[in-house]
Amino acid sequence: MRHWLTQLTFGLSLGLAARATLPGHHPGSWLAAAALSGIGAFTGRALAAWALPPEMEGGGGFVLAGLGSLAALLFQAVVIR
Repeated sequence: MRHWLTQLTFGLSLGLAARATLPGHHPGSWLAAAALSGIGAFTGRALAAWALPPEMEGGGGFVLAGLGSLAALLFQAVVIR
């Protein structure tokens, strides 16, 4: 359970950091970016739990959570204009 909370917190903070550092217009609010990034991290972590063997799930889950966060933010920037 702790891993899920860590990944969700990582996703939220990654969303806020990306929103703060990337220049230009952002569709949506800070809260929307953080929530979407958290959902992406949760999805990436779930994918890691499903696809990776248990001994690789920790580090692989962290990487896939980050990629899921970035994919969700990219989705927000491209699709929700």
